[in-house]
Amino acid sequence: ILHLHGGAFIGGKLRTYRPFAGALAKQLNAEVILPDYRLAPEHPFPAAPEDCLAVYRSLLECGVEADKLAVTGDSAGGNLTLVTLQTARDQGIALPRCGVAISPGVDISGRLPSWHENDRRDAMLSYDTIQIMAKVYLGDHPRDDPRASPLHGDFTGLPPLLLTVSDQECLRDDAYAVSAKARSQGLRVEMLTRPDL
Repeated sequence: ILHLHGGAFIGGKLRTYRPFAGALAKQLNAEVILPDYRLAPEHPFPAAPEDCLAVYRSLLECGVEADKLAVTGDSAGGNLTLVTLQTARDQGIALPRCGVAISPGVDISGRLPSWHENDRRDAMLSYDTIQIMAKVYLGDHPRDDPRASPLHGDFTGLPPLLLTVSDQECLRDDAYAVSAKARSQGLRVEMLTRPDL
């Protein structure tokens, strides 16, 4: 499992992900790779997606079979999961068995309703926080670039996806929008939603 951590592209310490990675490794009898990709503001876009693709490519070059690999990520890492899959496909790199995006932030343009609707209900994010993060990460780069907002990219030919989100999150509609678009482009998608998380 290649797990891409969250942290709004500006944070996220690998040590906080070790219990999660350990639980995944134990439950699935798998190795879990947690890359320490570069973060903004010191390393703005496109440093993070470049690093994630480089790690994915390195795993394949080291002999990991693509069909025995899952790419997973949460929040910003869910974004990077989808960007990694789309970029690998576009570059003719073998695709993994599946992708998993946990509360993915997939449209940094800010047009999705749940950013506002759940602004006061989300325990971690707010509309203002997302806007600040987007500015730090992207600067003046277009927010609808698919390498930054994978919802605006093409899902054709990607491996099956599992998406999960809480209905109280600012990122709720990001997950629903990816699910709808990916399904419309022929992808197998499983969507798990939960209230009050």
